[in-house]
Amino acid sequence: MKYCPKCNACNLNDNEKCFKCNYSFTSDNSEDNTISTIEEKSDNINSTITHQQISDSDTTIETSSENDEMPHNNAIATVIRVIAVLTYICGFIAGIVFAANQPSYSSLYGSHSNQFSWVVAFIWWGASFISGTFILGFSEIIKLLNDIKNKK
Repeated sequence: MKYCPKCNACNLNDNEKCFKCNYSFTSDNSEDNTISTIEEKSDNINSTITHQQISDSDTTIETSSENDEMPHNNAIATVIRVIAVLTYICGFIAGIVFAANQPSYSSLYGSHSNQFSWVVAFIWWGASFISGTFILGFSEIIKLLNDIKNKK
């Protein structure tokens, strides 16, 4: 694109005259042509940068796999995610162990035996599920914040 130095109208490169003010681009106004060419080049650079930024944001997934400098995994988020999974597993096992060892007293015979208590099991399973979910959510927040930081 070519800009008219007289009225700043945008013209096609092959135009010999400005469509708005009829300024002649082919006249002896070489200084004016130089100015319009410089303005044209700076505008092309700006549009190229803007186009590149737009295309970079459209292909973020493709370019991030090509860029080896950005870390793909956050170690802290991974460790916290492992802790969340261990919380799920240990809570389930603890629920079984503590529920199986609940003493049951018989009032008629005066003896006691161990019996599985579903209430104790569900309390342990529920507590481990809730706390594991909070820990897992915390690891996801850390991962997302790291992705946002690396995107800029």
